[in-house]
Amino acid sequence: MKIKLFLLIFLILIIKIQLYSQNYNNNTKVDTLKIKNISKKLKESYILPSEVYEVYGTYEKVQFFEVFPDSFELFEQIYGYRPPIDTLNTLYYENTLYFESYNHLKLFCELRNVINKEDYYKKIIKLGIGGYWDADAINYLQHCIYKCINENLPLTIKTLKSFTDDEIESFWYFIYDGPLRTKNLPVNIEDIKIIDEHIADLAKKALEKAKKNNDNCGY
Repeated sequence: MKIKLFLLIFLILIIKIQLYSQNYNNNTKVDTLKIKNISKKLKESYILPSEVYEVYGTYEKVQFFEVFPDSFELFEQIYGYRPPIDTLNTLYYENTLYFESYNHLKLFCELRNVINKEDYYKKIIKLGIGGYWDADAINYLQHCIYKCINENLPLTIKTLKSFTDDEIESFWYFIYDGPLRTKNLPVNIEDIKIIDEHIADLAKKALEKAKKNNDNCGY
């Protein structure tokens, strides 16, 4: 009886593992296809930042902005660094937009002047939620968001109010994470406090977490 019960439990575990593996592979395939599709559209819709004002009018819909990632996770998957894979002695880079990240972020940042402000600020906040510092593309993204916040802090605060406290704190963590960020604050908390004390408190909590992380990393 015990042996039969053991075999039954073992069989159930095997079936669960197979189902999990199948679902994981299917999800990975979908994610890969999604990333490839977005990457292709970003490449096709890219224009030089210097041409923005010649091509687009104020508040006009811009395809590059529409397909640009709207979450940190997706942004990192598309623009983050991946070690090259050696395929038949030819270096193959799994992530095709890593080398385009500087130019693409330059264009994305320039588009803040032609995209509807509310839409633009909502996207940069979504990009910051769940974020953390890294070199290259993520660093470029941080600097773009700093510029936007300091250009229009009231709109930043207004837009943040539509997010949860956890999301707001996560956004500020991204702002303050990274080398020297906690020593030379990219956004002054006292300036935030003048507009909204609650959001300033969340920013302060995020700053403390960023300081601990920076100390642990030796920044």
